[in-house]
Amino acid sequence: DKMKYKIGDKVKIKTWDQTKNKYGLDVDRVCRQFNRDMEKNYWQNDS
Repeated sequence: DKMKYKIGDKVKIKTWDQTKNKYGLDVDRVCRQFNRDMEKNYWQNDS
């Protein structure tokens, strides 16, 4: 159940680490972009 984890949880970071390992992404940049998108969507949906 993903919804019980907050943005930036170690669980989510671990998921992105695994993604980087698989695809060779810059995990820090991806995490920051992902969190920005999530925050943007959260505030848009909240209003």
